[in-house]
Amino acid sequence: MKNEYIRKTIIWLKMYSSLKMSVEILEEELEAQEGIKRGEISAIDFGKEKISQSYKFNSVVEDEAIENIDRIYLLIKQIETTKFTLKKIEKSISVLSEKERQLIELKYIDDQRLSWGEISKKIGYSIDHCQGYLKKHTLEKISVAIYGLDALSAIENAS
Repeated sequence: MKNEYIRKTIIWLKMYSSLKMSVEILEEELEAQEGIKRGEISAIDFGKEKISQSYKFNSVVEDEAIENIDRIYLLIKQIETTKFTLKKIEKSISVLSEKERQLIELKYIDDQRLSWGEISKKIGYSIDHCQGYLKKHTLEKISVAIYGLDALSAIENAS
């Protein structure tokens, strides 16, 4: 059975470009939501005569304002979480050797996603070495960088 941390690492690497795009889209949506907050929802006016038992918020405007604030908060959290995930991926890749980094970028991150034969030519190693030891060793390094001791224990237990 494949190490769960390695499996998750591969998914994160394959989704790296999509995660970057996700941040851009979320930031655009946040800008739009903040625009709504600034201009299109009117303020609550307590100066008018009381028309019910209390001043309890029960209008569409107040509900819309609260929903907008909740949406803004959610967008900010999604952006922060996604940026943190991207940072973990980038930092884990930064500790790799040049050949290891090339392998990861060519196989998982780049949109082309080259075959093992094409990767072996670019890196200068045999297909077997790229597809075997180099891939396994590199994914293990990244998974330990991302997940820490849990991933290391899983690697040790698999050996």
